[in-house]
Amino acid sequence: MQDKHGNLITCSNNDTIILNGPLPSAPSDCPRGPSALELILSPDVSGNETSQAAYEFCSTLVIAVWARHSSICNRNHTDLTSTDTTLALGCQPSLAAGAATVTVNTEGQVQRVAPFNTTTADDQVRRHFSNEPRELFRQAQQYYINNQNENNNGEGTGRTWHNDSLPSDFHNYLIAQRNLSGVARTLLDPHSPVPSAAAASAAFAAAYAEIFAIWLASHKDRLLLPRGDNDTASSTLSGHLIVYETRIFLSTPMFAIAVAILSLYVVMPLVVYARRPGRFLPQLPTTLASVIAMTAASGAMRDFRGTSGMTKREREEWLEGLGERYAYGSYLGAADGRVHVGVEKAPWVSVRVPLGEKKRLGWLSGGGGRGDDDGNDGKERTAWPWSRLRRKKSANSEQDGLVTEPPTGRQGSDDADAAGRRESNGIGQQH
Repeated sequence: MQDKHGNLITCSNNDTIILNGPLPSAPSDCPRGPSALELILSPDVSGNETSQAAYEFCSTLVIAVWARHSSICNRNHTDLTSTDTTLALGCQPSLAAGAATVTVNTEGQVQRVAPFNTTTADDQVRRHFSNEPRELFRQAQQYYINNQNENNNGEGTGRTWHNDSLPSDFHNYLIAQRNLSGVARTLLDPHSPVPSAAAASAAFAAAYAEIFAIWLASHKDRLLLPRGDNDTASSTLSGHLIVYETRIFLSTPMFAIAVAILSLYVVMPLVVYARRPGRFLPQLPTTLASVIAMTAASGAMRDFRGTSGMTKREREEWLEGLGERYAYGSYLGAADGRVHVGVEKAPWVSVRVPLGEKKRLGWLSGGGGRGDDDGNDGKERTAWPWSRLRRKKSANSEQDGLVTEPPTGRQGSDDADAAGRRESNGIGQQH
């Protein structure tokens, strides 16, 4: 064969086993009728050629063959010398290099290349490789070119006659699937004539380029090594990287408003909880049941008997006529005699005394008399407007409270005041 400079170079012609069917041990599997054959071969350097140019030419040469036969089972050998039924191409791969602007995704996969001006000139290729690219082709062809394997007698290497349109190697499979150069399955159809040299060479070149790119990307970590400090190849190229970043731009007035609102959220809970009152409702009067629970045991409920049919104005006039005042606190229920917390007539409500200030007090007219439980002499006594006081633990709180023990028979505020005065006079006379 001739190289690109027109020199004749002889490559070796190793014997190749071509099978009549899928298995060499089954003659009955020989395809009947018209058959087709595809061969992808990689020759070696002939023993007569010892030059470096001959070695480089033959070691990277790829031979592609497409053949047809009317009845292969009637012959004991394969003849591929007829130009009407056989097409053989000798292909010499070359590496094209160039500079381009590429766009990649987050995984590093190329999305767009523009513009991409490539050239196969040796000076351009040597800018990116410290050695000859032929070494890449030589290693690649050891992987995916169907070289003869002495151990399997050609089985599984794609050198098989077939009477269908199914490919037997990677290159022809890719040509048929991608319909490269428009030849599709005509390369494999045994009923079709052999393709033209132009169509077959274009389809095979496209398939070889794609398979080589896949192989090179799969082994790039071992094949494409970073440039060393002592390498003369100027493979470093200048470029720039455009990446997406998430940034937040704030307006100064809006930022000030946001900080002011957050500051209020911090200050207000401190102010509210630091200055909250010491008395709390046992339940909020937000439902009808909670309102009834605060007034059911109270004697004030008697003042509202017979007012269900009154209007709001009539009920207000009715309460003003009674002249009563109502307060919130602890009191003894009029019906059950138990301690309750809620709304009751003012004279019957006891105001809670905080812990540490509770004293057992009585109505005393002077400084002498009975001392309190803590041994005090009675000089700091507080007068209460009702008769007797006693300690009782509230059922609604763990805190001890001072509650009143009203006289029996509470019929009105006048009777309560009279009873309180009588009891007060009796206590004040004890000396």
